[in-house]
Amino acid sequence: MDEVVPGHYQMMWRTRVLAGMRLPVVLQLPDQARDHAPPSMQELPDSVIERGAFDAGAGGLAGKRIEFAVLVRVQMLDGR
Repeated sequence: MDEVVPGHYQMMWRTRVLAGMRLPVVLQLPDQARDHAPPSMQELPDSVIERGAFDAGAGGLAGKRIEFAVLVRVQMLDGR
């Protein structure tokens, strides 16, 4: 993420693709962040690159939390 003017950011992130499936990773910006436009996506053989821009508000991102939510699948010994 790069701040381009106070409180406005451009971002790029890459999500791996394994066995033809994109890993279930979701970027979660702070609640007050507003997209300038929907992210653009570029699909590559081994990953997906997403680019976007957002406004984080007057205070910017200082002290704010950015999370990457990940879905995890667990298989137990008994098949569950």
